[in-house]
Parts: sequence; structure tokens; C-alpha cells
Amino acid sequence: METEALELGKLLQKKSDLDKELVQSQQKYMNGVNDLNRLRKSALRQNLLVLEKSVDYTRETWVELFKKSQLLDKKIDAQRDILQKNRIKLREVEKLEEKYELEFHQYIEKIEQNKSDDLSLLKKYQKL
Repeated sequence: METEALELGKLLQKKSDLDKELVQSQQKYMNGVNDLNRLRKSALRQNLLVLEKSVDYTRETWVELFKKSQLLDKKIDAQRDILQKNRIKLREVEKLEEKYELEFHQYIEKIEQNKSDDLSLLKKYQKL
């Protein structure tokens, strides 16, 4: 179960890093769109094509990061499900262990009681 918990921790860390990268990419895209709009409104339209391609590339990067983020969310959900199922199984095993331990102690007590009874009977018959 520790392995699954560690794996979940790694996935959550990846998700956190990816979310930061996603926000940075989104901000870069929005800044590019604002710069592009300003350039389109200005009389000087130098480098318009270069800026448009840059904004397109940034958007594509953001979309790819977003897809990765969604995929990672699915992996995290699946890992959480595995971890939850393992916790349930562990509780079941612990309950069984307690049950069998109790039954074992009861069995030992019964054996000891039978020995004690047999010993008492033996002493009683020896006196007769």
C-alpha cells in the first residue's frame, strides 16, 4: 500500500508542476494575444506574421499542456481508487487477523481447561 501512496504522491507533484506550467503558458498566450491586438491596431504592422505564429505556437503549447493535465487527472483518480481499494482490503485482513487471533486464544484456553479438568479427574481417581 505504501507503493501506491508514494505513486499517488508523485502523480500529485507532477500535477502541481504541470498546473504551474499551464498557468504560465496561459499567461504567455494572453500576453501574446494582447500584444497582437495592439500591433493590429497600430499603424506599424511590422512583424505581425511572426507574432501571429508565436501566439499560435503558444496556444498549441497551452492546449498540449491542458491535455496532459486532463490525462494526469485521470491517472490520479485511478491511483486514488487503487489506494482506496487497498485500504479496504487491509481493513478486511486486519479484521480477519483479529478474529483468528481471538479464536486461537479461545482454542488454547479450551485446551488448557481440558488439561486442567483431566488433571483434576486424575488426582481424584488417584485418591480413591
